[in-house]
Amino acid sequence: MDLATSSRVPVWMPWPLPADWLVTGLRSVGDPQEAARGVVLACSGPGVVSRADLLVVAEEPGIGLGARFAGLDAADPGPEVTRLPADVRIHADDHVAVLWSVPGISDRAAYVGEAAGLWIWVVVWPVTEWMVVHDDLRLTDLRSRLAGPGPYPPELPFGDPTPLVTELPPLPR
Repeated sequence: MDLATSSRVPVWMPWPLPADWLVTGLRSVGDPQEAARGVVLACSGPGVVSRADLLVVAEEPGIGLGARFAGLDAADPGPEVTRLPADVRIHADDHVAVLWSVPGISDRAAYVGEAAGLWIWVVVWPVTEWMVVHDDLRLTDLRSRLAGPGPYPPELPFGDPTPLVTELPPLPR
């Protein structure tokens, strides 16, 4: 978990995890000699219809990590995303973050918003499990969790890595 103690951006994790869900991936982007400028944490578990994968990305604008998981050809969401009504309000630590659904994607549900001046992306596979992202979804920044005592278990539940994170798609151009 060195990444969670040295990242420039939050390492968002759903907390508490839904029942029977596991952490199944963690990746970062940026110069290896510097703190991460983008981080994705994956969780997997039973959904309503089938097994679901949930990816939460925090990144600086212009990085493109969240956009590539969302299936976009650009580094950042376009302004048209915020022209629609917000779809969901999640809790990122002690703050409410408004997320908009990213249109034009058929195999996954993708949402994007802003938290603390950084992009926050939430992507769910398959699209039929979109309801994993809801108004009561709470995210905690693992950087603060690992920095001191908190209401969290000493060990996070890890599962087999998801290929969604281990086979990172190329950055958009």
